[in-house]
Parts: sequence; C-alpha cells; structure tokens
Amino acid sequence: LSARAIYPDIQPNVALLTMAINNLPPFLTGLWMCSILAVIMSTMSSFYLVGATTMAVDLVKPLFKPDMTDKEQINYTRLFMVFIGACGVGMAFQFKTVLDAVVFLGSLYICSAFVPVLGGLFWRGRRTVTGGFLAMLVGMSTTIVWQFVLKNPGGIKPILIALPLSFICFIIGNTIGQDIRSRDEA
Repeated sequence: LSARAIYPDIQPNVALLTMAINNLPPFLTGLWMCSILAVIMSTMSSFYLVGATTMAVDLVKPLFKPDMTDKEQINYTRLFMVFIGACGVGMAFQFKTVLDAVVFLGSLYICSAFVPVLGGLFWRGRRTVTGGFLAMLVGMSTTIVWQFVLKNPGGIKPILIALPLSFICFIIGNTIGQDIRSRDEA
C-alpha cells in the first residue's frame, strides 16, 4: 500500500525492492538485501541437501549398495549435490522469467509427488513400492520431456499430461510387487 501511494504506477513485482532501495538509508538497504539473499541461500542449501540425501539413501543404497557406510553416504550426497546444482544452473537458462521457472518446478513437484503421496494415504486398493516409484518417475519424466523436448505442444502445460499419466502408472505399478500392508504385517 505504501509503494502504491508513493509510486502510483509501480509494477507489483518490484514494489518491495523499489521501496527498500529508495526509502531506506543505504546501510539498512544493504542489510535488507543481505537478509533476502540469506533466506534464498538457506532455502537452496536445504533443497540441495534434501534432494541429494534422498538420491543417496532412497535410490543408490537400496538399489545398488545396500551395505553403504556412513562415509560413502556422505560422499554420494556430496556428489548428488553437485549434480543437482549443475541441473539447476542448466535449467536457469531455459526460462525467460523467474515465474516461468517457479511454475515449471511447481508442476514438476506436483507431477512427481502428488499421486504417490495421496495414493499412499488414501488408496484403498493394493499399494506397492513399485506403484509409488512408477508414479514419481513417469510424472517427473513426462513433465521434463513435455517442457524441454516437445516444447509444450498445442500450448498444453505439462501438468495436464503428466498428472494423469502418473495416476495411471500408480494403478499399474500397484499390481506389481508385494503389498506394503502385507509386508509390514510379516
């Protein structure tokens, strides 16, 4: 409201930055910008760590190295952090605006996690690890291929294709493997 009162023609996406730069003393402007950068860096390091740890512990360990030591887990996590960072830098050049990148990453997350999480919580039928894994893999892969390889044919957003495919793969995947409930009871 203050930005609108002081600068009537201001664009909403630059209002806070304009107010800080033009109305705070230089020291407070610098402090404010440093605090924003600290929040961004903290969030990004958390995302890197969560993603890399997930890849090391939930993919490499059960599939390829069940006897992984703590030191090896740390090394794999570090390796995957570099990989995730490189992917992030590569993806940064694929979008014209930050909003486009945020929308893509949001749809990537939804297409990867929505069906397996809700399916795990509410699906009354048979539930297997394969169903959840296929739903995540197909949702993520379809989103990436639709966005970057096919370039959104017909202007259709990736989420409209990937989410239904994720659900179909969840259903198909749940016919394969041992039911989680029977495994937990054993």
